[in-house]
Amino acid sequence: MSSQFLLISNSDSDVDYSGNWTIANSSQLSPGGSLGPPFEPQLHNLALGNGSFSFFFHGSSINVIGSIPITNSNSNSRDPTWECFIDGISLGPPTYPNVTENNWSLCEHALSDGPHQLEVIVNSTTSPFYFDYLLYAPSVGISLENNTIFISGLDPDVTYDSTWSVVRTSSATSEPGGEVIITFVGQSLDYYGSFLFDSPHNSSSAQYSVDGQPFVTFALDNNLDPNARQDLSNQKFFSTGLLDQGSHGVIVKNMGNSSVTPLTFGFGIIAFDTSPSSSGGPATPSNHSSPPPATGSIGHHSKSNTPAIIGGAVAGAIAFVVFLIAVVLFWRRRQRRRSDSESSEMQLQRATRISPLSISHPTQPSYQSVMTAPSASTSIPSPDSKVGLNAGPRTQSLLSSSSSRSRSGSTLTGANSISKTGVPVYVQEPTHHPPPSSHARPVPQARMSISPLNSGNPSATPLLEDWEAESEAPPTYTSRPDIISAEKLRRYFKREKRQ
Repeated sequence: MSSQFLLISNSDSDVDYSGNWTIANSSQLSPGGSLGPPFEPQLHNLALGNGSFSFFFHGSSINVIGSIPITNSNSNSRDPTWECFIDGISLGPPTYPNVTENNWSLCEHALSDGPHQLEVIVNSTTSPFYFDYLLYAPSVGISLENNTIFISGLDPDVTYDSTWSVVRTSSATSEPGGEVIITFVGQSLDYYGSFLFDSPHNSSSAQYSVDGQPFVTFALDNNLDPNARQDLSNQKFFSTGLLDQGSHGVIVKNMGNSSVTPLTFGFGIIAFDTSPSSSGGPATPSNHSSPPPATGSIGHHSKSNTPAIIGGAVAGAIAFVVFLIAVVLFWRRRQRRRSDSESSEMQLQRATRISPLSISHPTQPSYQSVMTAPSASTSIPSPDSKVGLNAGPRTQSLLSSSSSRSRSGSTLTGANSISKTGVPVYVQEPTHHPPPSSHARPVPQARMSISPLNSGNPSATPLLEDWEAESEAPPTYTSRPDIISAEKLRRYFKREKRQ
């Protein structure tokens, strides 16, 4: 069970009111019964009609405190009436005091730790309803600093010596010199105790010391009626005043004995000063849990720094998105440059690559590619004919005459042939062949064309060395192309050179 709670005043901006609420000073209220005066100097008051207030928080318990003036003790006609809801679920009918009371618990409930919504619906016809403050145990992760903190007498930061014992809602000692030490982080501590109805009522005194400073004496003036049957609780015994913000230790020592009013401790209120003139440094606004954003995250509320926090978060998110976009653009530009560089390098390599020398016969529309062997009617020069290799004075003239004959309508027949030197050679014959019965000499204009194998013209007749057109009949053509050896080519070029 938690022993430290956040105290939320009725004037806190996170409390939302609906209805005709007004502000009432605590001095206007009756001292009440046994629970002491109101805690806050001003309370929210609903004097007539219907109204409500709500509060969002992250925690594991809540307690709503107010003042209830009782004008009609008849349970069937209670006024005012109220009902508390947590997350839309009613906590049931309220409990009423028998007499007018301040610091009355309007509703109290333990909850599962997490976000919750409190709503209190009030109806008043004749008697006013007063809302003073509320306490809730914050969820883990919500800082208690810079808030008003309620610390119970059972908190681990409260250390008693062996003379103390628990009496109802307080701890007490009647031994002289009995001490309690309270450590806290904040700027002030208000010390609250009780006057026990079943203990001596004679006045007494006690002392306190802050951070090792000299002890300060305070009185224990018991105002409890001798015939009282209830403790008088929620009594402020002393306040340390404003301290520097930070960790502090307070020692409280009993100066009485068993014949006088005992020293008690019920709870303390730890506060942080928020005024600009604070000696503990610049003002630190109070903050506590407030309705979370749509993500459902747990956070604190601050009247002055919430817009700054939200603005900073939005700016940070925008900066992060811009950074991601810049990284993506930089990466894409780098990839594009790398791709362009590789493409340019490939083009340069292609441009500078030396292709092998090729002498090819240009393909003309008037030429026809013949893939089959020539028929018997085809006239092919005989080996005895001097037409063919001896036809031209130079290789260049052969090439030029071949090109000119291409334009005049000649055709290529035969198949590819490669010499031992690796030079493929083709023979070009006229388009119009002599009759089959005639072994006449070929047209003198026919000349040899030398072309690489990859010229794209597969219809060339193999060149045979030193054919004699006027001698024997042409040789029978087979599908296997004849190959001119390197030695025959050399002899051919020598003859051309001599001519």
